[in-house]
Amino acid sequence: AVVSTQSTGERTWPVRNRTHVTQSYKNVKSPVHITCGNGGQSLYKIVPGTVIEDSYNSTMPHFVASRSNEVWGHCEMEFINRTTAKHAMYPMGSKSPAEEVYITKSRASRVALSRILLLLSSTLQQLNR
Repeated sequence: AVVSTQSTGERTWPVRNRTHVTQSYKNVKSPVHITCGNGGQSLYKIVPGTVIEDSYNSTMPHFVASRSNEVWGHCEMEFINRTTAKHAMYPMGSKSPAEEVYITKSRASRVALSRILLLLSSTLQQLNR
């Protein structure tokens, strides 16, 4: 048996119901989804006996702002204050981020921050098992 995980990084624009998309991170009113799984290589290019093709990046939905399945690395999320968060993606071995995005809201949202902390807590619990 072959067992693997898909390792990709993706960041959406603020999006609601996959249809209402705002291509700005200033004063967001919809959720921004960030997946940072850059711990390996793409499975989309591994098709033995065929032409290597990157089907992941060629089919990017309109609500996706950034997507990568070729770079190993890690992401950092910094909550600067109650209304501003900074997301940075660092390629493996680099001290400089490949991308850096500031996400702002006009006022703080305890609900959104609580959901983020719950997700981080759940992820850390799974890693510690």
